[in-house]
Amino acid sequence: MLEIEFQLRGLTDQSKIQEVERSLGYLAGVERAMVDVKNQKVFVEYNPDMVDPDMMKQALQETGVEAT
Repeated sequence: MLEIEFQLRGLTDQSKIQEVERSLGYLAGVERAMVDVKNQKVFVEYNPDMVDPDMMKQALQETGVEAT
């Protein structure tokens, strides 16, 4: 397992936070996703053989959140 963090823009409320965690959690290979609201980041634990950062960014973009 590897860990990665993304800086987020577009977190507007609690439902958006839940949507971000849920959308990442649906990706095969993502073990855990946790949003840090205070710092506007998401931390992801994942299996690099199953998912890559670009796939995670795409999932985040589909929720209306920009990830860098």
